[in-house]
Amino acid sequence: MKPSYKIIVLLSLIPQWLLVQWAAKHPVWVENYYSATIYPKMYVFNQFFWHSFSFSIGDFLYIVMGIWLVSRIRFLNKLTTWLDLGVLCSVVYFVFHLQWGLNYHRLHLKDQLNLSSGYTTESLQAVTETFVNKTNLLHQRIASSDSVAVDIPYSNKQIFEMSQQAVQTLNPDWLSVSYPNTNVKISLFSLGLSYMGYGGYLNPLTLEAQINGKTPTFSKPTTSCHEIAHQLGFAAENEANFVGIIACLEFDDVYFQYTGSALSVRYLLRELYKRNPENATLLSNKLCVGVKKNYKEIASFWKAYENPLEPYFKKSFDAYLKANQQKEGIQSYNLVVDLLVNYELDR
Repeated sequence: MKPSYKIIVLLSLIPQWLLVQWAAKHPVWVENYYSATIYPKMYVFNQFFWHSFSFSIGDFLYIVMGIWLVSRIRFLNKLTTWLDLGVLCSVVYFVFHLQWGLNYHRLHLKDQLNLSSGYTTESLQAVTETFVNKTNLLHQRIASSDSVAVDIPYSNKQIFEMSQQAVQTLNPDWLSVSYPNTNVKISLFSLGLSYMGYGGYLNPLTLEAQINGKTPTFSKPTTSCHEIAHQLGFAAENEANFVGIIACLEFDDVYFQYTGSALSVRYLLRELYKRNPENATLLSNKLCVGVKKNYKEIASFWKAYENPLEPYFKKSFDAYLKANQQKEGIQSYNLVVDLLVNYELDR
């Protein structure tokens, strides 16, 4: 590419940024003309090319870009190198927002579902107790005793296929994107994800959903549904959490229902502890020992991969989320409680 063309591509970052800032202030426009119109076509386009590959094409692209960046390090003293880096940033910024990123600025899911906002401590406690009892009942249906952790009897392939089915059973009014073809893939970077503290991610360059293959099987149904929710265009983490949980809860499989309910309890109890530690402790004590063992399995897995760099990875992701209008950053995952409580109360 000629230097003059590179400069044009680099300078295009300015109108791109201005357009994104404008979109952030016009969620109705984004919802109607991007999320419900352009994005479904982008999804179908990507699925046509990448669906048949068993491995992640997006991860492969990351590897290629990483190799290219490393190869340019020794040329950082040259202006042309910085120009090339600027061109790469401009192209990635454009593809990111065209492919998926504008979904960060769509209408909030609570507005689309006409859910209330906010909740009292009493409402939170009532919903938490409902989910504690539901989780215990589901545990009793599939475990040999109250003190035994649930073992999900499915392979990764089965979990991924069932996750797709679970999302497809959601109310069609929730979905802007139909799902004729999709598949969840094991990330090529699963080991790295474990050290970084991530269970999965959506590749915005190819719209592939990647799962950390090393995580315990117990966490994979909800994580898979969460990443599929991102594929559906639910960019906000709390909304993807909510869609993933509801997909599991409403799917006709007791193991998926159990994982969805158990994850809900973790979020709900965490919030209740902030408001009323005594009542949160009482409800926590009502959980079956087997449920707590499943929680311990997850905690033990992440503890085994703790390292000094993990907080920096989390800070980077926190900054990324805040840059995309998620003011709570990485804490936005916990905002799923507002959706869960009001969805349960408004049913």
